[in-house]
Amino acid sequence: MKNTNDSRVLKHRESFFWALAEAISEDEYNYSIRVGDVCKRAGVSRATFDRNYSSVGEILKRKDEELIREFCKLNFCDSTPEIVWRKTLYFMVRNKEYFLFEFKFPRYHLLWRVFLVIRDVLPGTVVDDIFSIYCCEIWGVLRVWCLHGMEVEEIPALSRKLVVLAKTARIRLNI
Repeated sequence: MKNTNDSRVLKHRESFFWALAEAISEDEYNYSIRVGDVCKRAGVSRATFDRNYSSVGEILKRKDEELIREFCKLNFCDSTPEIVWRKTLYFMVRNKEYFLFEFKFPRYHLLWRVFLVIRDVLPGTVVDDIFSIYCCEIWGVLRVWCLHGMEVEEIPALSRKLVVLAKTARIRLNI
């Protein structure tokens, strides 16, 4: 792909992603979604697809990478755990449709990578056992929040709840 900031390229990327999301939502257990089907839904030619992607799976991979790059640009320096979670929740709201897709058809790729970034910026979350429990519980809390509308007004209370989950996980493991 030559110029990734070209508005046509960006438009095609979004078209391909949402066409694939639509195909997955119609039959989430069909793992044989064809390039031709995605192109038809996106209203874009096969040649355009071939210039941009090598496979249908690459569409999801690139979207995840794009969002992780955006997430990593958030400034977490010297942030408290609650502020880290607030920034994360606002990021999720800005990318609401994608996270709704992620929770309805869980692949865990993007959310797990977000958790890994958070693990690296929060003090005391490097113990893998704690981190695993913490992520499973947080995933459940975030899923409910996303599927019930991702209300921005709920972010302060939700970020406090996520901090408490981390402390609870530490207590359960006697660490």
